[in-house]
Amino acid sequence: FFGIRMFYRLSKNEVLISNNYGLYKLNTSSPFKIDTFPLMNGKQVRFVTKYEEALLLSVYKNGLYVFKNDSFYRVPLSADQFELNFCHSTYIDKRENLWVPTDKGLFRSTISSVMEAALKKGPTPFFYFYGTSDGIANTEFNGAGTPSYAVLANNNIFYPSMGGIVTFKPENLNVRLLNVPISIEKISVDDREINLLQSDSIHLASNYKFLFIDLSVPHFGEPKNLVLEYSLDDSSWKKMVVPGSQRITLLGLSSGYHHLLIRKLTGFKTTDYVCKKLIIYRDEHIYEQIWFIFLMIVALTSLILFSIQLQTRRINKQREILRNRVNEQTSELSKAVEVKELLINIISHDMITPLRHISFLSGMLAKGLEKDPEKAIEVLNDIQSTSERIMSGSLSIINWMKYNNKRATVNKKLINLYSLINEVCEIFVPIARGKNIIITNNVNRSKFIEIDSNIFNTIINNLISNAIKYSNTGEISIYLGETDSETKTILKIKDTGNGMSEDTLHAMNEIIKGNIHAITTTHKLSTGLGYIMIAELIRIHGLSLSVESHVNVGTTVSIVIDN
Repeated sequence: FFGIRMFYRLSKNEVLISNNYGLYKLNTSSPFKIDTFPLMNGKQVRFVTKYEEALLLSVYKNGLYVFKNDSFYRVPLSADQFELNFCHSTYIDKRENLWVPTDKGLFRSTISSVMEAALKKGPTPFFYFYGTSDGIANTEFNGAGTPSYAVLANNNIFYPSMGGIVTFKPENLNVRLLNVPISIEKISVDDREINLLQSDSIHLASNYKFLFIDLSVPHFGEPKNLVLEYSLDDSSWKKMVVPGSQRITLLGLSSGYHHLLIRKLTGFKTTDYVCKKLIIYRDEHIYEQIWFIFLMIVALTSLILFSIQLQTRRINKQREILRNRVNEQTSELSKAVEVKELLINIISHDMITPLRHISFLSGMLAKGLEKDPEKAIEVLNDIQSTSERIMSGSLSIINWMKYNNKRATVNKKLINLYSLINEVCEIFVPIARGKNIIITNNVNRSKFIEIDSNIFNTIINNLISNAIKYSNTGEISIYLGETDSETKTILKIKDTGNGMSEDTLHAMNEIIKGNIHAITTTHKLSTGLGYIMIAELIRIHGLSLSVESHVNVGTTVSIVIDN
């Protein structure tokens, strides 16, 4: 029993003993017997408090345990109550409040909620925190002292701390959890602020991007005592960060009705909450209509069948060539590998080419209709826009997945930069012409660089697509920038479009650095996925990229290439 920490008499002949290495039960009647508790091996039990038929143990660095019928039950703690793991002792006052001093402050709960959580698997108990704002000079309590605390006849309790003695009368300390309704301060949908009607319902258009709900929740004292949570459509409760933003951000809601429930804790019981309920309705997209879904399924099925037939013919032809060049056994082994790789490359190419054709034809049809029904043009424009996104996104995702999953390696070759840029520009000329945008390739025709054409083509494709998307008219110019190093080439893509705000530009640069969480920092950023892929391909290829942008002036993207 080296380094004994605590004695506690269970009965006339039984004593609990703890040291730095575990907990033991000593039978003092003859013959003497010592029982060990394997669950407590390596744990330091500092204090024991009896409550009804159970014991509450303070286990330093491991939190609170309930000991009953020779079994241990750990008291569950929430993630933001980790300080309670460093508990020193427990005290139950006359009102059955439980007081726990720790290395980080003083905590208060109710003994009934703690026992229910441990023994009956009830809800995680709430612990109210007392810190420096409550008059405690130093929140590090001294748990190595004996006794750990003292209670006088007038019920005043004394705790030793690193800043002196902390004393108070438990029944005189109030819990400052206001039973005040939750108020909504502001609701914003994208860039527009809306007024909440008395019905407490929010109506969202089908093309909404971000919904922000800012709350107003009066609170006094320690911020960590404010427990503010929300649940969407009866999902698990999400705790909001306090102090900090009291804002709920909802994006990507499906069409139809949603129920948002917000609650604030006002006491220690599971029923001590004030709640606020909102009903949210989002309109359906046109592509969510049954007739549109059926049409797209038929079209895509036909496209896939045609592609499979085409690839089957090419694969069969390749098999015949291979069969004539090698012997039968080698041919069977080689075909399995080569056909698999060929199938991936051909499908990757031929799935993109038809989609490009669909996008171009959609633009031509939308401009050439002699009869101009507004609904028809709206549908055609939507198909064109959707096709463009599928075209650009499919090519980017295919290349990104291949390189990101290391299924393809960087294969650098000497490429004519002007020809590569010209090939990409030709794809976007019809789209740009529809928006009165001129694309100019000012790269030196004799400029050669050593790059992986697949990766570089994907990067340029995304950048030009973004430039067209955020330009209403004007010019997109691709040219070589000036550099002092002969070993580097700077390619610039400049547009005269809408430009980016400071917040959007900052988030974009964070994504380029590899911080993908920056996409949630601004509701105006809608090209996050494209730039995440661009940043990853830039990193894989060993290039560097920077973005300069000004609102209503335009954006310039610079790519630095090692010669």
